[in-house]
Amino acid sequence: MVLIYQKTVSDLGNCTLKTANGKIVDDFSVSFEEKKNSVHFSRSQDKFFAEKFLLNINYTGTISNETNTGIFRTFYYSEEYDEVPYILTYMDQSYASLVLPYFYQTKYKATFDIIINHSKNYRALSSMPIKNVTYDGLTAKTTFMRTPPMPVYQLAFVVSNFQNITDVVLNLSSKIYQELEKYTNVSLEIGKLDQVILPLSEETTMHYPGLIVHGSNDVLEPITSLEYFSCAKNVAHGLVEHWLGNVAILKSKKYIWLVESIASYMAYYLLEKVEPRLKAMNQFIADELPISSIRDWNKYKIVQKKTPELSDTSYKDTLQIKGAFIVRMLQHILTESVFQKGLQNYLKKGYYANANLDNFYQAFQEILNENKSDLKIKPVLDSWLYFKGYPLVTIRRNYSTNEITLRREIFFNWNIPINYASKGNLNFNNTVKFWLTDSSMTVNTNVKPQDWIIINKQFTSFCIVNYDKHNWKLIIDYLSSPNWENVHLLNRVQLLKDAFILAQTERLPIRILLQLYNYLKKETNCLAWYPGLLVLDWLDVQLANTELHSLLQKYALNTMQLMLETIGLEDNEKDDAFYELENTLICYGLQHTQDLYKSYDFFFDELEIGDVNYRLTEVLDILGCMKDVDVLKYYLLKLKVSSSYAEMNILLLSMLRQNKIDTVFDFLIKDLPSPEFDKNVLELQDVFEELAKKLPTVQTILGESQLMKFFGDAINRGMKESKKRVKWLKKNTKIIRKNIKKFLRSK
Repeated sequence: MVLIYQKTVSDLGNCTLKTANGKIVDDFSVSFEEKKNSVHFSRSQDKFFAEKFLLNINYTGTISNETNTGIFRTFYYSEEYDEVPYILTYMDQSYASLVLPYFYQTKYKATFDIIINHSKNYRALSSMPIKNVTYDGLTAKTTFMRTPPMPVYQLAFVVSNFQNITDVVLNLSSKIYQELEKYTNVSLEIGKLDQVILPLSEETTMHYPGLIVHGSNDVLEPITSLEYFSCAKNVAHGLVEHWLGNVAILKSKKYIWLVESIASYMAYYLLEKVEPRLKAMNQFIADELPISSIRDWNKYKIVQKKTPELSDTSYKDTLQIKGAFIVRMLQHILTESVFQKGLQNYLKKGYYANANLDNFYQAFQEILNENKSDLKIKPVLDSWLYFKGYPLVTIRRNYSTNEITLRREIFFNWNIPINYASKGNLNFNNTVKFWLTDSSMTVNTNVKPQDWIIINKQFTSFCIVNYDKHNWKLIIDYLSSPNWENVHLLNRVQLLKDAFILAQTERLPIRILLQLYNYLKKETNCLAWYPGLLVLDWLDVQLANTELHSLLQKYALNTMQLMLETIGLEDNEKDDAFYELENTLICYGLQHTQDLYKSYDFFFDELEIGDVNYRLTEVLDILGCMKDVDVLKYYLLKLKVSSSYAEMNILLLSMLRQNKIDTVFDFLIKDLPSPEFDKNVLELQDVFEELAKKLPTVQTILGESQLMKFFGDAINRGMKESKKRVKWLKKNTKIIRKNIKKFLRSK
């Protein structure tokens, strides 16, 4: 037998072993392997037979002052700025051994009796309901009911001076909890669920049987409808993750991606059911769409040989983007009813058992078999889980024979569900027509030569689609007609998103992207504007420091005016993805006024520099849009004084995106002493890379200075990108000028 420990067990005298009938076992030994933090129990002569033993271990755990390590003590500041301590658990397998010895394999479970002595001014909560509370002077003792068998990482408790949870969170939780019970047809064994909001240092939610701990940023008391949606999404995600992770207990941590991926999608899906006015499924597209860069094609591998920790933000992003989209794709392929039955079957089979991916496949395949379906779920999903990125499907039409040839341009063996709509058949419902399993295939569509065809209805499949130039023209002409809204909203988003990504790598002429973009002048939905504004941001970077940039700014300002005319600025819960556009609109406002910075000064003073705070990050990211560079210099110096280089990095990158190159360069050269670079090389790498992209002479200016020693590699990467940009400008400047002028004339 092997237990994991970290100095919680000191010697053999701490351990006794008895048989089930109480007889002491003398012939056993204990050995310690400190490098692996493990303790080995063995019998001197015989092996341990398949019988019950009672192993009694006296151990001493620790309460740490370091956050997220076993049982840890930390604090928050009250409104009077007093330190208020609280205790919380984080029993990840890396840290649980600081508290108690345990079997490493999650298949071994145990029951736990939790008794906590604490100040009577505090309350204790755990995974289980409270059995009783007794008092002795200033001390209270809270005893909890025994847990069901569970792995050690599900053990949790918190001790704090709790106040009642907000009504908003309580009401949301109640509705989502009831919907989860109804949707999954499963009730939680523990029968209670406490939710705690604490000012954690990270934006996170920790979920355990009977207990969810929200970081305070996750579920801020909402004021506007945008804040309400963010609060609702985080509450829903925490509850779904809690439900899945604590009903079908995973056999191993390497399957944690399965829970995270399902939860990332189902949070939106359930919100759509309990709060339909939020249009959560449309917001899912805006939140999770991998749209910013073609580099995304080389990311997002779900199943890896060594599963990263969820604290690895890039891997967590992978789960929340690709994993969630794969779950959405599966639901669309199977239909909502079959998907629901499959998930119910998975939870039923894995109920407090050791669940893994094969259990998931088997549960869904059984439902498919009951429905007489020929679909085999394992090869379909394996093709998406075990390969990086996502596929590019190229469509070439034969306008004489009405045939289309589909070609998979990125050669992994994806099984891609294919469906399509056309001008003559405007049915955008999700039904799979056929599967693209080879590198290419040709099918007859019966679509008339004069009609457009759009592949991937409602963005069913997690892929990019490119068309021949004539089909692009047919689509653009239709979107320019009075009937443009006949194309489903999600496909309008997808068309612009795909064109944007394809144009970035010159797989699509920039002319087609700009012609498609022009339809937005009559678009009334925020969600469709979202990729359009990213196109503007990209062009702003590409055209920086060129004679065409001033024309682009006029173009962008006209775009903002059109958006305000069709959508408005009112806080409207009916607007899909409005908050995705809000910062862009504020940015353009800051570019054309001198006064708005005063309100940001208030934010800057209120938010503690150096704290990991998403509001601070958001404010700094927008501040770079400010027109007055003296004000920006003031903020940079403020960050310098507080040694907040991570935050300085955000503001400097924001300024570079707005082409404030001279101000950034002067600050880096004149206002930051060399020792500061030596201590903060990692934080400023991205800044120097972006600077080199926009200022190709930076290498010559710096020569052999210390800065080249610290940031030479980053500068070289930026120079390489700058050379690519020069070639791109030579090829596309005339085309861009022509299309922008045409747009301005048509307005």
